[in-house]
Amino acid sequence: MPKENKKLFFFTAEYPYGNKSETFIENEIGFLAQKFKEVIIIPSFKSTDKTRLLPSNVKVNNLFIDNKSYNRNKLFAKFFIRIIITFFSEVLISVNFFNYIRNWKYYLDFLIIQSNKYNLLKKLLINEGIDPEDVFYDFWYSNSTIALSFLIKDGFKNRLIVRAHRYDLYDDASEKGRVPFRNFISKHASKIVFSNNHGKKYFLEKVKKIDVKKISVNYLGVFDKNIMATSKKIKNDGFTIVSCSSVSQRKRVNLIPQVLSRLKNKITWIHLGDGELMRELKEECKLLPSNIKCVFKGHVDNEAVLDYYQNHQIDLFISFTTSEGLPVSYKEAISFGIPIFSTNVCGIPDIVNENTGVLIDVDENIDSIVKKLEPIINNYTFNENNIKTFFNANFLANKVYPNFIDSILLGNL
Repeated sequence: MPKENKKLFFFTAEYPYGNKSETFIENEIGFLAQKFKEVIIIPSFKSTDKTRLLPSNVKVNNLFIDNKSYNRNKLFAKFFIRIIITFFSEVLISVNFFNYIRNWKYYLDFLIIQSNKYNLLKKLLINEGIDPEDVFYDFWYSNSTIALSFLIKDGFKNRLIVRAHRYDLYDDASEKGRVPFRNFISKHASKIVFSNNHGKKYFLEKVKKIDVKKISVNYLGVFDKNIMATSKKIKNDGFTIVSCSSVSQRKRVNLIPQVLSRLKNKITWIHLGDGELMRELKEECKLLPSNIKCVFKGHVDNEAVLDYYQNHQIDLFISFTTSEGLPVSYKEAISFGIPIFSTNVCGIPDIVNENTGVLIDVDENIDSIVKKLEPIINNYTFNENNIKTFFNANFLANKVYPNFIDSILLGNL
């Protein structure tokens, strides 16, 4: 990709700090660095000083992290009119009017925090200079998007691109049961990008008025590491099932041993991930019959996950999650030709179809799940090459990110 003579101001939650948060950005950052003269990452917080490796023209600005202390009352007084107008303009058109009124303190605090970001960001851009061709890109819909919308409202001509995923998209995943100021942000954003079709449909049901030309579905991509796989993979005992997620209420990993306990086949189940319910999970697995072998790897970084897929024979990826965007873990699995057995929630049907796996209802009972799982184990019908072909056509990083940058960030296509 030829490099544009433009800067990208990239707003994240914590990236590039830490090693767990926003790992999916690691696949994208290299393409952004190739296309823009300079990428300035502005995270909202950091939980550790550890920083991930970045391309040479990618800089980190701790503007928000270093300036979190402020006088709330003074800030509220300074931006009183802006805050009140923004609050009531949203309340009057919101489909959830009473939620805003009931939680008015929370939403006003949210606007005060965004006003602080706006104040800091405006000073930075004025002092350092910004070209109207430079681009604002917020990876999350509820991150710094209000502050950026204030800048656009002030007359900044820059493109504002906003992604939406899960907690920043679905009301039931948001802190107060409502994604804050969805309509206000949509009015000022140049493009709103969803990681799956379900998210797009949900958003359009929630927003009162929006130009549909602003809406786009652009999948997050992953690299094809399958080309590095060894020709002879390590095989486990029996049919091998893998799961990769946190061990939490939402992920419902505890259902896996309940299903496995009904199977007569020899099964090896490997779980990659850790979480608050791990102790209970291990205790439950002690009751499994001898034909079921459980292997708990704990938290492993992304490279270790891919390395495991490269070098081990895996027959099926399984998940009983109750809510997702479009999980990177699923994409990584199919990049190795591994079929998926998953609940049919949110954006998952974008990746799991008749060629790549099997979908079950989120409230399906154990007996029904077992009946759908047994034929896969006993009469394996998935074609590894077909699964890989689907991955390459839809989720290959080398394809999806250049297209996203040219068509959405730069608006060239």
